[in-house]
Amino acid sequence: MSVVSWSLCQYSRQILINECESLMEIFETQGINNNDGGGSSTNIDEGNNGTNTTTMVIPRVDNINMPQLSILEKLVITFCNLLQHVFIFSTLESLTHLKELMLKECEEKKVIVKKENGQQRKVEFPCLKSLELHNLPNLEGFFLGTNAFEWPLLEKVVISKCPQMIVFTYGLSTTPKLKYIHTSLGKHSLECGLNFHETMNLHQVNL
Repeated sequence: MSVVSWSLCQYSRQILINECESLMEIFETQGINNNDGGGSSTNIDEGNNGTNTTTMVIPRVDNINMPQLSILEKLVITFCNLLQHVFIFSTLESLTHLKELMLKECEEKKVIVKKENGQQRKVEFPCLKSLELHNLPNLEGFFLGTNAFEWPLLEKVVISKCPQMIVFTYGLSTTPKLKYIHTSLGKHSLECGLNFHETMNLHQVNL
């Protein structure tokens, strides 16, 4: 399947997604509150450098609210090579109990959180303690907007083999418990911030 329905996941405490090679979106959002009964379409490359493609219509659920993942505590996604993002920005406010997030071996992933127009509020991950990003060759950043982030319990950050990552976020981040970042080269001090840029405050990082 190319889409995981959030309605199947909203009451889960743990979600583990592994080797879903055609997965393109999680917690689908396009077409929400749309009464036309339709869906979105996408072209799936079947090989031979794009000469063979199949058009797949993705059905959408009508008259539903945005995803509510308020009891989700752990999310692990591995080997999903067509997935370009995990969350959209408006979904973040429901992640009030998320403690662990791990993403590994997803070739096309560009961001973890996708920007939305007009979303300028501050974001808090009140329970997140562990964030691991492994072997994401096209990842450009966690979030490429300018919103401020607060991570009051974040203690472990692992960023390994993400060569295209240019920023974590462009906004400010508050990480009072985070002491260093684990990388493929070892532990990285936060004296210069999560993006290795100089900052005047060790815990208010301009990402």
